[in-house]
Amino acid sequence: MRLAAVLAGLLAASPVAAQKAGDRGFGQSAVASSIALTRRAVIIGINRYLHFTNLRYADSDAVAFYNYLTSESGGAVPPGNIRLLLDSNATAEAIDDSLGWLMRPSHGGDDAIIYFAGHGDVDTTSGQEEAYFLASDAVTNRYRTRGTLSLKTLTAFVEGIARQGRHVLLFTDACRSGWLVGQKSRATRTIAALLGEEDGVGKLLSSGAGEPSQENDQWGGGHGVFTYFLIAGLEGLADERPNGNGDGIVTLWELEKYVSDNVLRETKQSQSPVRFGVKGQQVARVHGATLRAALVAVRGPVLQPLPRLSGGSGVVTPSPDPALARPLGAFHAAIARHALLEPPDSNAWEVYRRLTTLRSAAPILTALRDTLVTALRDDVEGVIRDYQAAGRSQPSAGRLRRAARELSRAAELLGPHSGLADSVRARQLFFEGYAAVREGRYDQALDSLQQSLALEPDAANVHNALGFAYLGLSRLTDARLAFSGARARAPGWWYPIYGLGLVNVRESRLAEVGPEVRRASGVDSASGRPRRDWRTVERDYVRGQQMEPKNPTFSDLLGRLYLEAQRSDLAESAFRACLRLDPDYPAAHEGLAQVFEVQGHPSEAASQYRRAVALDQVSPRWERSLASFYFREERFAEADSAIRLWLAFDSTHAEWYRNLGLTLHWLGRDAEAEGFYRRAVALDSVAADSAAAADASVGLGNVYWAQGKVPAATASWNAALRFDRDNVAALNNVAWASYGEGAVAAAAISSDRTLAREAALSTEDLRRYLETRANIWLDAGDATRALQLFDRALASNPGPSSGLLLGRAMALIDLGRAPEAVAAFRQAVGVDVKYGDRAFLAGTVRYSAKALARFDRLRALAQPT
Repeated sequence: MRLAAVLAGLLAASPVAAQKAGDRGFGQSAVASSIALTRRAVIIGINRYLHFTNLRYADSDAVAFYNYLTSESGGAVPPGNIRLLLDSNATAEAIDDSLGWLMRPSHGGDDAIIYFAGHGDVDTTSGQEEAYFLASDAVTNRYRTRGTLSLKTLTAFVEGIARQGRHVLLFTDACRSGWLVGQKSRATRTIAALLGEEDGVGKLLSSGAGEPSQENDQWGGGHGVFTYFLIAGLEGLADERPNGNGDGIVTLWELEKYVSDNVLRETKQSQSPVRFGVKGQQVARVHGATLRAALVAVRGPVLQPLPRLSGGSGVVTPSPDPALARPLGAFHAAIARHALLEPPDSNAWEVYRRLTTLRSAAPILTALRDTLVTALRDDVEGVIRDYQAAGRSQPSAGRLRRAARELSRAAELLGPHSGLADSVRARQLFFEGYAAVREGRYDQALDSLQQSLALEPDAANVHNALGFAYLGLSRLTDARLAFSGARARAPGWWYPIYGLGLVNVRESRLAEVGPEVRRASGVDSASGRPRRDWRTVERDYVRGQQMEPKNPTFSDLLGRLYLEAQRSDLAESAFRACLRLDPDYPAAHEGLAQVFEVQGHPSEAASQYRRAVALDQVSPRWERSLASFYFREERFAEADSAIRLWLAFDSTHAEWYRNLGLTLHWLGRDAEAEGFYRRAVALDSVAADSAAAADASVGLGNVYWAQGKVPAATASWNAALRFDRDNVAALNNVAWASYGEGAVAAAAISSDRTLAREAALSTEDLRRYLETRANIWLDAGDATRALQLFDRALASNPGPSSGLLLGRAMALIDLGRAPEAVAAFRQAVGVDVKYGDRAFLAGTVRYSAKALARFDRLRALAQPT
């Protein structure tokens, strides 16, 4: 919806040159008291929007109004007393800054003039309608958080001006061609927010609620019909008889009658302006020459452009002092190049500082300062837009820090007493904090972001950035609260929904464990919490898709959700939908690879993992996923290469030194593995990550065990338990080492502590730990309980296990069931011939002396007679 709004103090002219003969204007003392002391204006015209349909003549109308005010007919307002914001310069921050500027230097009796031409809309997300003017950076369904000027706020601002003893007039030209979202009725309801009386405020609205306002090239070559006749009336035609009284002063009542009559005629009664306020309020004086030219333009067979109503580049500006031409040219050239702080010496900031040292520049320094502040803040707004759009347009840490420096300079220009000081400081802290997030320095990010939030508690963008900082620190509960806070403050913004999706993924550890099937108990084995209803989460993601239909992010999140829900068919459809939107989306190729793993297609999975790596060779995530895939497939040589490539990206992650140590261990390269495990232990200890240090110590102990260094292995496992007393792998390994040395009581204590965490164990780990406890029971003389545990472990095993079968045979021989024992022994050896080799069992598996004696009895019985 197209709106043009003029908030004007009485346009009674300040003293100008003596009237020429024949000019109609103010007389002598009779009207002297109505002449304003000072007149200032903010004029805004927006044709081009980032996220909405463009308009045709909003900027032309704004320029026409500027030219009217600077003309003799409009009171010859000095250009330095006008802020003209067009298109990309008319951001919400620039508008807010300009309104603050308009308020600060004014006094009782001054005129304040505001002109707005652009879109407007109504927000209903809170359950109540709230109307907004939309700045050039407005975003669909995010009116409460950015890019807008609330008409409630505007009304309060106007009333504040009126209470200072200044007369205010509000014009709106609403609902032109180009509906915002295809909702004509909603667009026209914006006008309804302005229907009402306020003391000291006059209003002339272009149409009633529900009526569209029209613009076309038939009015002066391209203007809104309301604005065209508004300016014609102000230039004196409203004072002409029979509409007016011909006294040289245009009143609000005369202006309303003239504009209404002409607009109704031109639009065939479909658009009817509405007035509120004192009829006799004086709005303009008549300048004879301008009036005569306006009469010629309007009364011909075709409506011609009004005097000075040129639009486009017709802004009239004073010529600078010739001595200032060179530095001024350099300043404006730097602004045009967006060279605001860089390069050194030739940027706009440095040129402005040099201009402040020139006495001849004093009269224009305020205007130059305002130009530079607006440019700095506009550049910052571009960063905000990229951040809020998310996806691949996310600003880099360097760009975020540059934005923080730009805001620091803007604050310096505005001064410490500016009403915008807290807002600018909050935004600066946000950029510094989010830059730290982008660099992975999450603790530092928290400090800056929390300071920002203290200044602006309802800033959705800061809550959202905090969510990512907490996510980086694995503080998932805090991350969920932060993303939820952002979503509550900006319900139409999809990015917090995406953040909550990442929390969901992390809580299920989907990104870490890949497509492994979750246990069917309904409990997430990684977190120990009941798994959330995936259908509830699905609704959130589908809503995100509806909000951003061309954004592939939510298709990717849906795919990961379906994988977790064990719906690989839905996951595949979601990832393919993501790739239709963006064929080069690496995460979707990774997700599709995980689907192929679940479906048992490893070659297709490998192809998709490699495709993700090829598409984004900057992020280490894809190399990590590929390395994990190779390891799961026991393709250890390829896993070795992929992990080393990942470590080339980031050599500070102990986890992947542990992974490389394990890979090398499986490749039989234990000497190399030992070095990488030691590196992991050192890094985890420095990072005070006790759980990770415990895992690395377990791996190092396993390497020592494979090398036959039993005391070193036991020491390493005990070190792991000092880091994490409940590390089940270390407890089980210590139990087995104690069992091998004949220390049955100590072995039983460690093994029982392991099995106390049975609910959190994977099926494979549980089988291994049951085998350990069964062998301990056997040496403790309870063959019956041992046999029960061996049978339980075998029942859950997908195939025959030599170790479990041999243990079962040993239990049976102790129970005197020799034929069954011999059969189980022969089955164990048939699965793996090494389990018939005493040297292997003694030197590699390290059975206890009692177990080896049972083995000898079994082997003797199994020998053919």
